[in-house]
Amino acid sequence: MLTIKNKPKNMTLLLMSMCLFSSVLFAADEQKDYGMQKGDFSISVGAGKNVFFDEEFEFVAPYMLPVSVSLALLNKLEIGVRYAPVFFADRSNVTFENATSSAKNHKFGGIQAFGGDLKYAIYNDYGVMAFVSGGGMYNILNKNEFDAGLLYEIDGVGYSITGGLGARYQMGDDDGDLFPWYFEMGLYYSRIKYDITNYQLDGVVQPETSRRWNDLNFNGLDVTISFGYRFRSKK
Repeated sequence: MLTIKNKPKNMTLLLMSMCLFSSVLFAADEQKDYGMQKGDFSISVGAGKNVFFDEEFEFVAPYMLPVSVSLALLNKLEIGVRYAPVFFADRSNVTFENATSSAKNHKFGGIQAFGGDLKYAIYNDYGVMAFVSGGGMYNILNKNEFDAGLLYEIDGVGYSITGGLGARYQMGDDDGDLFPWYFEMGLYYSRIKYDITNYQLDGVVQPETSRRWNDLNFNGLDVTISFGYRFRSKK
């Protein structure tokens, strides 16, 4: 009889405990701060180093300064637009073909790349995110080269298809609170194609039978580090 009388009370305590436990789990989930969360809007700027696997780009010492604007469509999916200028920065007067020559052998110019990418988070927990990325870019090439004192100019347009891996780290304090600032690092592989639109030697357009009029199809590898700011709505 005592058991029957206490049953409603026991059920009430059980329901109250379940409600309390659910509330704690809900609060913990609300406090969880993902590296990427649906609705996040972020802006980042960075720097990177390129390697282009084609003899046309030997010794050009390319580096890039990417700028990105991104929106998280889901907790694990982000879409963005990107501008990534690449600069050729070889200012050496030495040529490996003729190391005794004092003629100018500079390489300069660069690539203007515009496009977009997708990031999918394969790990996304409390301010740390690892992701895979893929996208495409439209490229404008302007490559100038002094070789033994002669100026070679090559212009072209093309595109690149890119895929890679990266990680994002949200900055925070000793109490575990996360700031909107973050660092991001990525390694990207590209397949690149250019149609050559202009080839000149000391300002004179060269015959189209010249080798340098040929289209360029090659692979590239980029390493980038970015610093960004995340805008997140408070719910």
